[in-house]
Amino acid sequence: MFDENGRRFVADFPEEAARSTQYGASVKANSVYMSIFQMIPCERIDRYFAELLDTPISAASIYNFNLEAFERLAFFEQVAKSVLRQERTLHVDETGINVNGSRLWLHNASSISWILIVPHGKRGNEATEEMDILHHYS
Repeated sequence: MFDENGRRFVADFPEEAARSTQYGASVKANSVYMSIFQMIPCERIDRYFAELLDTPISAASIYNFNLEAFERLAFFEQVAKSVLRQERTLHVDETGINVNGSRLWLHNASSISWILIVPHGKRGNEATEEMDILHHYS
């Protein structure tokens, strides 16, 4: 952009704009929502963004968006565990899921207001000990 005297003004890029291609928070959030909550395969997510929004997204980017969301939820996990340990009534359960042909277990602890779901390779005591909620509960 130039002013009326022909001087050019150039702003610095934001710190988070570290690469030539940048995706905004809404693109990342929608990708994570479709991938994690709706369980839509990466190929279909890429096709959606490419065909409807003219913004192709690689499977690696979708993976990175999910990883970023996971890392940002670390604080929530700590708070949820702390709150659930203090709840008067607690529900704890597990259910098996298939991840790339391998069985994992989704362990959950929940109350009327909070829920925490944690994947683990095993079911039973080892997993609930690592989840670090039930053994604090009395």
